Amino acid sequence: YGYVQDGRPVWPEYDDDLMVDELEPDPSVPIQVGLDFGLTPAAVFAQRHPTGQWRVLHEIVTSDMGLERFGLLLKAELERRFPKYDVDLWGDPAGAARDQIFEVTSFDHLKTLGLVARPCPTNDFKTRREALAAPMSRLVGGRPGFLVDRSCARLRKSLSGGYHFKRIAVAGHDRFKDSPNKNEHSHVGDAAAYC
Repeated sequence: YGYVQDGRPVWPEYDDDLMVDELEPDPSVPIQVGLDFGLTPAAVFAQRHPTGQWRVLHEIVTSDMGLERFGLLLKAELERRFPKYDVDLWGDPAGAARDQIFEVTSFDHLKTLGLVARPCPTNDFKTRREALAAPMSRLVGGRPGFLVDRSCARLRKSLSGGYHFKRIAVAGHDRFKDSPNKNEHSHVGDAAAYC
């Protein structure tokens, strides 16, 4: 697959040619799930091996979906793909804000579905960006410290520049906005960073 890149990628450290492989989950390592909420929720399923290498195994990317349906989909995917694994769910700290209608948080609602998720310590963009860039920038046993399963097409597109800093029209200079462009690629990229 291919696309025209517009702007500067959030993760220029990512190399799709080097960091993509056919990956199998390791039953001895817990599954870490990163969650991005909103009406375009996304989830990224990964394992951090004792060597420090991160392996992204699966993704869920949705559009125009509320938390109830997303939670049920997430629960079904965990039961189908990772039934006997220890699972840690991590989400956008903004999900700790109470809903104005039902007065519950996203984390409270997931708990009613049997999914115990915790908010990440921070929502600071630089911290999230660096958390994902760090394993991309090192080798572990001669292989990249960050690998993505070939089937995670939406995350791969996000990391390859779909999630980017938008170019600013300034004559004679390459200038970019300070905050990334929120688009259809940003949610799965943010979910990976929360993971």
